[in-house]
Amino acid sequence: MQSVSKKILRYAVGSWALLGLTGCGHSSVLQQLAQAPTANVPYCSEQPQAEPPQLTPVLSELDLNPKQTHALLLEEGASALVSRAWLTENATQTLDAQYFIFSADNLGIIATDSLLLAAERGVQVRLLIDDTLSHGDPDTLQALALHPNADVRIYNPTLNVGVGTARQLKNVVTDFRGANQRMHNKLFVADGQVAITGGRNVSSEYFDMNNSANFRDRDILLIHGAVEQANQSFEAFWTSPLSVPLLTLMGDTPKIPVGESWRILHHYACNPAHYLPEIRERVKRLPQSLAQRAQKGELYSIDDVHYVWDPPGKNNGTGMWDGGDTTTTLIELVKGAKESVVIQSPYLVTTSVSQDVFRAAVQRGVRVRILTNSLSVTDNVMAFSGYRRSRKDLLDT
Repeated sequence: MQSVSKKILRYAVGSWALLGLTGCGHSSVLQQLAQAPTANVPYCSEQPQAEPPQLTPVLSELDLNPKQTHALLLEEGASALVSRAWLTENATQTLDAQYFIFSADNLGIIATDSLLLAAERGVQVRLLIDDTLSHGDPDTLQALALHPNADVRIYNPTLNVGVGTARQLKNVVTDFRGANQRMHNKLFVADGQVAITGGRNVSSEYFDMNNSANFRDRDILLIHGAVEQANQSFEAFWTSPLSVPLLTLMGDTPKIPVGESWRILHHYACNPAHYLPEIRERVKRLPQSLAQRAQKGELYSIDDVHYVWDPPGKNNGTGMWDGGDTTTTLIELVKGAKESVVIQSPYLVTTSVSQDVFRAAVQRGVRVRILTNSLSVTDNVMAFSGYRRSRKDLLDT
């Protein structure tokens, strides 16, 4: 494991180089990859043939109660990456993915190719991305969307995909609330049986793969049980009028012929400098790793788990700063606490309502502990300033 972790550092080099590509002129990432010096090296012919998908047999081997929710914490970036990769390679029916950020860096290109490979073997792929598309590439997503077994939709396309500058400005000026109605959900569901949710977007810095800075995040892998509620959440967003098919926004005529686009994606991901053989090997070993963690008691089996989400169009037509279902649920959890409340969040901006809730908990003998970012490690100074303003009230509590 230690040697693999060291070698994984090399993986970030491709990410760093590709980030430089995204800033060159107005050509798409695919166009730039097609012009790379190694564009014609037959990497894919050197890769071993893919093995038959194993998701259903692996779940059967674990012998889990389908009425319970089985939860595994994914603390390390490499584990979170390997889990997603294995599920993508071993699903047989459906892959549903929903993210706020889906970058066109090294990791994002390989993730896109993995979804494309799943579509090519008959899996129905659905990818929902927020219109912010931070560090993303619409042309690469268009190539995926053009596969008959794949569909890509953009949530609330008011600022980026398929929207001209004049329209962008108009949307911000005339509908500030609507333009800022973003989708921060991070959800990945394989065959409707296994879900990964938590704090990680699809970008190198969320998986400890970035050369300059990385985010310390956490995911949770769910099997059975609450996965059904996660499916319902995805369906609610997927079928929302706010989620618009990418091909409706961009059309079905890519800059590069679609077959060539797919070849470029496959070629890039087959290059061992981009997708390390050590990582591929670790992906293959995931079933053994999962079984070992289950034997150690790290796969928790829980009778009553609730997956909570705010519906699409949150606060639509109401106050800009109103709460939602997640806010209500968190408040009720704190109100119902009897011994302790532990919160870990990168951003902490309290209001008089939340301060009153924490104050009441402390007064009835509940120990409240909150861990958040300092100014030296945050990537959002505005959020920190909100925390700083309310810190005195929290300490007084």
